[in-house]
Amino acid sequence: MWWSLYKKEWQESLFRFAVSLALLTAAYVFIYIFMERETPLVFAVSLAVVFLHIFYLFIMLLASLIKEWKENTSHLWMNLPVKGYVLLSAKLAAAFTQFLISISYAIVAADLILQRAVRMFEDSAAEGLTGIISMLVPLFRELIPWVLLAVTNGALQLGIAAMFIFIFSKVVRPFGWLAAIVLTVLTNYIYTWIKNIPLIERITEWTPLLKGEEIQEKIYSLYPGGAEIMDGSEGIVTNVYLGQIAAELLVLAGAFFLISWLLDRKAEL
Repeated sequence: MWWSLYKKEWQESLFRFAVSLALLTAAYVFIYIFMERETPLVFAVSLAVVFLHIFYLFIMLLASLIKEWKENTSHLWMNLPVKGYVLLSAKLAAAFTQFLISISYAIVAADLILQRAVRMFEDSAAEGLTGIISMLVPLFRELIPWVLLAVTNGALQLGIAAMFIFIFSKVVRPFGWLAAIVLTVLTNYIYTWIKNIPLIERITEWTPLLKGEEIQEKIYSLYPGGAEIMDGSEGIVTNVYLGQIAAELLVLAGAFFLISWLLDRKAEL
């Protein structure tokens, strides 16, 4: 049943997914053309597009849930002989698969844009900028694991938030969506405060996966001015631990099953 629901979600969201990829392609084509006609510094926008994927799951999941109610398929969907977590996990899995495809495409496109920017600076003999810009390509590639983890974590949090806001709006009326937004912001504030407690940090900082010191060393080797860059951005690139990821996933899983319970027991058509 789950696989059938997953395929159904893929089919129903295929148009939205195709449109999102078309918009992504158009954005990079526009950036490339603008670089050629105006200034290669526009390459920075390509990096921003990668980080904008943090909103991907929020938009896609919200659109999927709204569609169920708008087209009156929610009656059939909610009365299927499966638990709420099966229904919601199929939606989440389909959207997450599309997210991974889209962000991978965006990262590759951004890398190509960066390479083009480097060649343009070299051709223009802008020596002051060429050294810094040429460093960005290998540095961007080194930072891809951090970028993927950060954006994926943020996207999952916002995706879970989208499901909670929508489902809660079907539990509490007429202003359930507003109450859900307030609860989401408050919960996130409390969670951020808790995970920054020194004791919690020590508990979760086990098995380092990504080491910030390695990135600093890479910058020093790539660019003579790397020391000054890192002195001005200390703390931006930090270690990433398996314990931190496990804690984040545990909290997200707890929130997901709470939403599934609300869908099963409290949500109204």
